[in-house]
Amino acid sequence: MRENMLTPAEVFPVGEFLREELEERGWSNSEFAQILGRPAQTISEIMNGKKEITAETAVTIADALGTSPEYWLNLQTAFRLREVRSHRPANNSVVRMARLRDKVPLRELRKRGWISDTEDLDLLERDVSALLLPLEAADFAAAARKTDSDSSFTPEQRGWLARVLQLASAREVSPFDGDALGRLAKELRSVRPDGLGGLEQRFARCGVALVIEPQLAGSKLDGAAMRPSSEMAIIGLTTRGNQFDIFVWTLLHEVAHLLLGHVGVAAVRIDEELGSSDLTGQELEADNFAVQLLFPGGFVVPPPPYSMEALVSIASNYGVHFSIVLGRLQHDQIVGPAHLRRSIPRVRSFLQMVD
Repeated sequence: MRENMLTPAEVFPVGEFLREELEERGWSNSEFAQILGRPAQTISEIMNGKKEITAETAVTIADALGTSPEYWLNLQTAFRLREVRSHRPANNSVVRMARLRDKVPLRELRKRGWISDTEDLDLLERDVSALLLPLEAADFAAAARKTDSDSSFTPEQRGWLARVLQLASAREVSPFDGDALGRLAKELRSVRPDGLGGLEQRFARCGVALVIEPQLAGSKLDGAAMRPSSEMAIIGLTTRGNQFDIFVWTLLHEVAHLLLGHVGVAAVRIDEELGSSDLTGQELEADNFAVQLLFPGGFVVPPPPYSMEALVSIASNYGVHFSIVLGRLQHDQIVGPAHLRRSIPRVRSFLQMVD
């Protein structure tokens, strides 16, 4: 009796196991067919591997032999799997495609033109390899988002980071200059939507390649800071939210990571869902740094309520855009996010977006 043998050491046709059971009992095929109430030809075909056992037949056999139906179905499944695998090429298209999808979101990369829009696996593998090569060759380590623990990249994050690095590598930038970047950071507090178009050139003079590339679906990325070498830094922004205050805040947050030394050589700092009130460690340091850049001496405002005229007046006193004040008030939960946010400029139309 083999009731507990659900996974045999060797895989044989289920008929061989059934034949052994009948021999132990001294039953002939015809007797067994009579017991089951099935045609003798059906039992013969099962014995010879010409017919598979159905769930109903497995239950009937189990009743007759005192075993479980699962035992016979498992034997048959194990044999069928071995048969299929023995006739399938080792490097089949399903395995190759799954491996590629584990690395990057193929469909969206093809849609954006980052890789070839083709079903040719050889070409897809070459394109994905070429896209990821700079990221993998630099052996970038993933730094924290909201905590200071290491984390690996998701396929969406990996694809976006690789694209940002690819585009940044083609930029001409000066050697990294932290002092120049610090001066630029102070100037950014007074930036206006119509002044966003020249940001890439201003950052390039500081040794920072600024790349603006919308996020890949599902990544939830706001931005990232990278250091491919001691001579170059990269800031990538996704424009997630597409509102001016969020864009400026994210940009200054990434600048802070670079100026505070949070991003070492061959490291990447990725940030998602910025604006949380429960940040700790280096994320909190970067937030506080950005606050000081925007509101030197602290953020002090009169009590609510706030009209648009009041926001503009407060912003004028600080030398910032009114949306920066509104964003800070909402972060501090002083003003709700209702109708006033509809007045905040959308940034993508002002930016030199990468195709």
